[in-house]
Amino acid sequence: MSYSKSHPLTLRAYRFDSVAVKEPRFEIDGVFLPPDTEVPGIVYFCEVQFQRDERLYERLFGESFLYFYRNRDRFSDWQAVVIYPARSMEQSNTLPYQDLLAGDRVHCGF
Repeated sequence: MSYSKSHPLTLRAYRFDSVAVKEPRFEIDGVFLPPDTEVPGIVYFCEVQFQRDERLYERLFGESFLYFYRNRDRFSDWQAVVIYPARSMEQSNTLPYQDLLAGDRVHCGF
């Protein structure tokens, strides 16, 4: 098991558990599906956010990953586009999603 030196993992302090995650109803703002001729193709998720939402990335990635998981045979890859009216509308705590936001799959427009 790997862990960050800045956040040392003390295994004795943790409790192992098996949990069930009840799935809420998800509604993705927009999904661009590839043409039927591109199987498997790339699916594009679109989120338009014009008010501050401090759980936007949790919801976006939860919805997108679940949809991708359920339709994996149809898609080879995914991309996400988030549209904000201004940078100030972006979720303030993005630490858990830094790797995704810094990569080539998530695009934010301000």
